[in-house]
Amino acid sequence: DNTNDAIFAIDLSYNITILNKTVQNPATFGGVGLDIGYSIFTMIPPEQIPHWKANCDRAMRGETFTVLDKINNKFYEVSFNPIFD
Repeated sequence: DNTNDAIFAIDLSYNITILNKTVQNPATFGGVGLDIGYSIFTMIPPEQIPHWKANCDRAMRGETFTVLDKINNKFYEVSFNPIFD
């Protein structure tokens, strides 16, 4: 928890399984505080969910990549890193 970066992991149902304090802070995602068990789509406008779901699906297939994208009029650099058992 020594970073301002939002760090979290999700399961195959797109629910948060682990997170740091930055993710829990409502100011990080425009007033939405997230916690374990929450859908990551809680913080994303409905019209952008298919785009972000596609990114998550790429990572779930094992691809590592970074995107720069806009959510709620704010730009985010998001790195996707698959976690393997």
